[in-house]
Amino acid sequence: IMMKKIALLTVLFLSCSCITEEVIKIGDDAPVPVMNAQLHVGDTLHRVYLNNSRLDRTESLSGADVRVYVNDIPVATAEEVEMEEIYSNSEYCFKADFAPGDRVRIEAVTGSGKIRSEVTVPPVPRILSVRTEKISTGADDFDFEYRYHVELEDVPGEDSYYRVSMDKNVKAELYYKDNPVPSVDTSDYHHVWVYNTDEPLLSSGWRQDGGDDEDIMSLISSLFMTENEYNIFTDEKFRDDTYTLKLRSDNLSQASINPVSGAERAVLTPTVNIRIHSMSFLEYRYLISLCNFNTMGTEVNFISEPISLPSNVEGGIGFVSVESSAVYSIEMPSWEVSLMFYEN
Repeated sequence: IMMKKIALLTVLFLSCSCITEEVIKIGDDAPVPVMNAQLHVGDTLHRVYLNNSRLDRTESLSGADVRVYVNDIPVATAEEVEMEEIYSNSEYCFKADFAPGDRVRIEAVTGSGKIRSEVTVPPVPRILSVRTEKISTGADDFDFEYRYHVELEDVPGEDSYYRVSMDKNVKAELYYKDNPVPSVDTSDYHHVWVYNTDEPLLSSGWRQDGGDDEDIMSLISSLFMTENEYNIFTDEKFRDDTYTLKLRSDNLSQASINPVSGAERAVLTPTVNIRIHSMSFLEYRYLISLCNFNTMGTEVNFISEPISLPSNVEGGIGFVSVESSAVYSIEMPSWEVSLMFYEN
C-alpha cells in the first residue's frame, strides 16, 4: 500500500500544470499517458517519448499515431523507433524546421485517446564575443584549466530564461611511419562539464559542493540547497543589456583515438562550442524542479517542501519544450601524443 501511495503522489506532482491536472484515485491502476520531448531549433531530427504510467511502473506506448503541426499546419508524422523490450519508453522521430515565434503542436493518438502539447519557439539570444584564458593549476604540463568570458546580449523587450552548455569536437591528425602527410579524423565528440562556481548568475542561491565539511555555510548549503546542474539563469540582473558570463572547463585533453594500426603519433586540436539556450518560463520552472528532485529527491529532509514537476500535456502528463540556441565555436591550442598499438 505504501508503494502505491508513493507512486500516486509522484503522478500527482507530475500532473501539476497551468494547463491541465490529472486526478487519480488510490487503487485506480488505469494507465496515464505520458509525453516528453525536448526540441531544438536547428536540429535535423527530433524525438518524442511516450509511455503509460501506472501506480507502480511505466510501460511503453507503442503503435501511437504521432503528428506534428507548426502554426496549425501539419508538417510531419513521427515514425516509431524499434527499441529493446527492456525500455519502458516508446521513441518516435520526425523531421521539421522551426523558427522563433512558431507554435509547435505535437498530437499523439493512442489506444486510450489523444494527448497533445503546444509550445512557442523562443527568440534566439546573441553571443557577442568570447575571451579565453589558460590557468595553471599545478606543476605538470596538463595541470591547467580554461576560463571563458562569454559576452551575452539579452533578448530585448521581455523576461528571458537561459541555460548554458558546452561541448567539443576533436580533430586528430594521425601520422604514420614514412608518410609525412597525416590522415585526419574529426569524428570525436565530447560533452564538456561547465564549472559554474565563478559565475554569480549560475551559483548564487544554489548548492556549492566541494566545500569544507566543517564549514557551517557548506553544511547549510548541502542540507537545504540544490545544485544548478543544468546551468540555468535569468536576465533579471541585465535585462535589455549585455552581460559577461564567467565559465570554467577542464584542460580538454580527453579524446578517443581509434586509427588504423600503425600510426605513431597524433596531433589533437579541440574545438569548443559554447551554447546559450533560450527557453520559456515554464521550462525554466521545470528545470528548477528537476534540479530539486535530482539533488534532494532521494534524501531524507523533513524541512523541504514536496517537489512538484510542471506538466504542459493535455489528456495526460509530461513535458514538451523547445529551445533556440546561440553557438560560439573556438579552436583551442593543439597538443601531440605518441601512440602505441598491439597487432594480433
